[in-house]
Amino acid sequence: MKLSDKIAFGIVTGYSVFHLLILLGVLPQNIVWGGKIIEPKTILYLEFAALFIMLFLGFLILVKNQNCKMELAS
Repeated sequence: MKLSDKIAFGIVTGYSVFHLLILLGVLPQNIVWGGKIIEPKTILYLEFAALFIMLFLGFLILVKNQNCKMELAS
């Protein structure tokens, strides 16, 4: 794994932990989305979407570096 890939994976991991901490209520919800979203249900949807995207990006980085092998059945 190249240094740039390690840095990218570290950033994605950090953001994933950040969004997870917001979902768990460890971090306040007013520090994300500009503090303009007040309804908890909306924040949950947006945070789950952001977490999913971050996990997907991390998975793509691992696949790119062949740390996770994917085989397609033909």
